[in-house]
Amino acid sequence: MKNKIRLAVALAVLTPAASAQLIVPSSQSRIVDARASVNLAPYTVDQSSAPDYAPFTYAAMASQQGAGGLLQSSATASQTSTIGPDSIEAVGIADANTVSALTDSAGRASCVVDFTVSQAVRYRAFGTIESDLTGYSGFMLSGESFVTGTGSDFHIRQDAQFGESFPFDYSGVLPAGTYRFYASAVATGQDGNLTGQGEASFDVRLELTAASSTDCIPANNSMGEPAVLSTLRRPSPTLFTLDVTGGVPGEFGLMIYGQPRPPMPLGDGLLCVGQPLVRFPVVQSFGVAGTISSFLSTSSSPFNSGPGAINFGSTWSFQFWYRDSAAQQAGFNLSNVLSVTFVP
Repeated sequence: MKNKIRLAVALAVLTPAASAQLIVPSSQSRIVDARASVNLAPYTVDQSSAPDYAPFTYAAMASQQGAGGLLQSSATASQTSTIGPDSIEAVGIADANTVSALTDSAGRASCVVDFTVSQAVRYRAFGTIESDLTGYSGFMLSGESFVTGTGSDFHIRQDAQFGESFPFDYSGVLPAGTYRFYASAVATGQDGNLTGQGEASFDVRLELTAASSTDCIPANNSMGEPAVLSTLRRPSPTLFTLDVTGGVPGEFGLMIYGQPRPPMPLGDGLLCVGQPLVRFPVVQSFGVAGTISSFLSTSSSPFNSGPGAINFGSTWSFQFWYRDSAAQQAGFNLSNVLSVTFVP
């Protein structure tokens, strides 16, 4: 991936490996939506079925004689998904093309799996999402508030657009609960004044194993939930975005980072970041929704020099410390930890 930082999460070794007890309800669905329109109704296929799918491909083509000759659009979308006892894998490709600026076409492939884990689990989400200049692809791992439509609780959200190829590899801990695995690819052949074609794809996998005592499982705060540290798509090659959800509205906190370390009780939670312990330069307060966004630029202090210098090939653990005066215990808590290896 040229001129970009690829992020890969350092994985902790689990001993022994254990089942994650993944439960998939009937809400699993997958869509292959191939549309080719030349003043014609779109062609659409929507498949929602069993947990283990065979390959599924759909193609649509439309043509019409116009004043300037034969107008044509075509679109193809394909998707496969597999769900095992402790993993979900999805592969999808969307293609679209036109032979006239007056036509348009679109293809969409997506996979949505709502799942429940009955105990805390360690996850690894990895794969590649790609698009050309007229496509879009993405992957998302989100929490129960997103599944129920009451919030936007993301653990991971990665997007690829405008010609990007974006490999990713993250890991962390999910408390017991309900989550959503979502992968999608959308392509369009409409490009303005010229004939065009588009392609987007995803090839992603989520693996789950039971969490062990060496994993950093965040404790609930006075709002009755843990503060969750997550990552969203980087807006530039040198800017990494960290988000915290589930915080205490009105309370302040500070992002810290350092080397990975075993969990140590601190306040009402666990400290999982070791020396050198480096603070982000800005203290932040949670908004009414209990969320905060922090930005890390590898071209500015303290990230570009000294003991906190983030160089290619280095691994750092990030965690958010925050006040929680309503807890009436220690009065402060910490989020989960996210360990990231920065690779050019």
